[in-house]
Amino acid sequence: MATNKQLEANRRNCKLGGVKTKEGKSVIRFNARKHGILSELIARDEEGSYKVYIEQLYSELQPGNIIEEMLVERIAVHYMKLKRLIKAESEYIDYVSNIEEFGFDATLSTSDKPSISTDNFEKLVSLYQRYEVSIENRLYKSFDELIKIKMGLFGNYEH
Repeated sequence: MATNKQLEANRRNCKLGGVKTKEGKSVIRFNARKHGILSELIARDEEGSYKVYIEQLYSELQPGNIIEEMLVERIAVHYMKLKRLIKAESEYIDYVSNIEEFGFDATLSTSDKPSISTDNFEKLVSLYQRYEVSIENRLYKSFDELIKIKMGLFGNYEH
């Protein structure tokens, strides 16, 4: 447990606002990426693509502080989720439209072979579309927040 003296020092130090020197900023610049908090949302087989996207986004968007870095990482995660969703929807539609090509036992009667009703198909496609809109909204919101910060619309963040 912290002493009263330590608590008072912490209160004074937190008012200073963090790292100020160029050297200090260069040391902590990529802390969010090192911690990889949001990268846990990426599947193992997506890690390579995620690393490429995050590097490209960092290069293009040039985050200058921790808040901008968090937003860049969120943009990458939302983009990966969107790609995952589009792939899943495509695979599902391909599966449903080519169900005979999946090699089910020819001795099964037609009623035993897997099928999906039009209603269920439409419900699932509708669900995919809702997920897509939700992910896109989060992606665009993250872009919008980043732009506002970069333009100084949220106050004065030091880079």
